[in-house]
Amino acid sequence: MQLDPRYRPDRLVFPPEVTSVFDNVRVETRAVVLVAPPDTEISAGTGAFTFWVVASAFQTVEVTLRYQDGAPFRALYAGPMGDSLRVQWDGLDAAGQMPPVNRVLLRVASRAPTGELAGIVQLPLDLRVVHVDTLPWPKPPADSLLLPERSGSRPALRALLGGVLLATTVAALPSVVGSDHPSGSRLVVAGTVGLAGALGYVLHRPGRPLTANIEANRAVRARWQQGVAALKAENVRRRDDVHLAVHAGEPTAIKPSAR
Repeated sequence: MQLDPRYRPDRLVFPPEVTSVFDNVRVETRAVVLVAPPDTEISAGTGAFTFWVVASAFQTVEVTLRYQDGAPFRALYAGPMGDSLRVQWDGLDAAGQMPPVNRVLLRVASRAPTGELAGIVQLPLDLRVVHVDTLPWPKPPADSLLLPERSGSRPALRALLGGVLLATTVAALPSVVGSDHPSGSRLVVAGTVGLAGALGYVLHRPGRPLTANIEANRAVRARWQQGVAALKAENVRRRDDVHLAVHAGEPTAIKPSAR
């Protein structure tokens, strides 16, 4: 019969004689139970798989992780404990590395006041390494989000053709109104209009850098590059943040062999 240290008889149901006998047996019998979550996922090295050791009485215990063949894997605690003890494991072996196996045994050994082994409770832990997925890189800014950085040919041609048309119209006005000889002032006006059209063509020549658009596009690309840099840092963190999934099986009690 395995004593459950968490059990207490109902003192409203049982008489004091019975509860006193139970308390004496509980104190004299060194027993522990392991209380662990059935499934846990931790960040190896920074997280913790937490479990509780519950004892029937004050005693000395050794809490270790072992390979399936019983060889030591990692020591977690050794010393006295009262009613309960909270123990944590960071998911690494004694050398600070990820477990090289997919199963270890969580073992709690109780010792009597004389130092002799009083009992062992063992809990199998199935381990699985979980790699966090990295995030995809953001796409470069679409062409629809960027403004043209150089002027096209249409504004320049429009200015040139408009100037030529107006100059021709001004020069032709004398013949339209019935005069065979255009006045000097009209020729000056026509020349000025033509010159303005040529100047407009120069100012709007094809391929001219558009400073405002260039600055706007530079800001769009800078925001994209900042997003890429932040994503790179996040993916580095995710690659380094390896998780360990821990599944706890059913505990078993091992009675020490008599010598």
